[in-house]
This record gives sequence, structure tokens and C-alpha cells, in this order.
Amino acid sequence: MAKETYYAAIDVGTNKVSSILARVGSEGELKILGTGISPCYGVQKGRVESIEEVKSAVASALGEAQRYVGRGVISSVYASISGNHITCMNTKDT
Repeated sequence: MAKETYYAAIDVGTNKVSSILARVGSEGELKILGTGISPCYGVQKGRVESIEEVKSAVASALGEAQRYVGRGVISSVYASISGNHITCMNTKDT
């Protein structure tokens, strides 16, 4: 049996990390399958102060979203964090 392919979106905020897990439906529509929220204590005024606490909050929010779907492969993750000091770099893990 083939595993489903999922897409995740993560928003890292000062107070919480939110996540959604979705897949593309048979007609090309996006189907939201799970959501997760976790408190985040590693961000202060939009700045990451403790990467370990942020990693833990992201893992918790994603884990909560994944419990709705069981096992599957997350093929892409889209992340969001905002602040005046933010710069971005696109990377791809192989």
C-alpha cells in the first residue's frame, strides 16, 4: 500500500506555533487533514532566543497535526516567521 504524500505549513509566532497538514485531492483541491498548536517560549519580540525551545514547539505542533493522518511522507514544509530583522534563504534537503 502506497503512503500518502502530505504538505505541511508552520507558523512560528511569539506565543505559539501553528501547523496544518494537507494533501492534494483528486481534483487538484487542497484538503486540510490535520492541525496543531503548541505554546512557544523560545521567541521574544519576534526574535528566536532559544532554538531548542522553538524546535520542540514545532515538533509538538507537527506531531499534533500528524495524529489525524497517521503515517505518511511530508514532501514539503512551508514555514513562516515574521519580524523586521528576518532575512530568508531557500534550501532543499536531499
